[in-house]
Amino acid sequence: MMGYAAGHIASGGRLIHVTRHMVGLFQGWPGARRFRQILSADATRAGAGPEVIAAAFDAIFSAAEAKQAAE
Repeated sequence: MMGYAAGHIASGGRLIHVTRHMVGLFQGWPGARRFRQILSADATRAGAGPEVIAAAFDAIFSAAEAKQAAE
């Protein structure tokens, strides 16, 4: 998705046009709320790039690791 988003931005699009379709991907997972927050808030900012998607996925992975460590 990051590569696709970069191409979309390079052709004049905005990141939010890509990320709005990703918001519901991790419904019910640990970290899903933070994932949605990052995509919703940060993707709308001017100059937002694929690093926003990376940050959102990091939130999911961090929450999953924390849950696994707690078990």
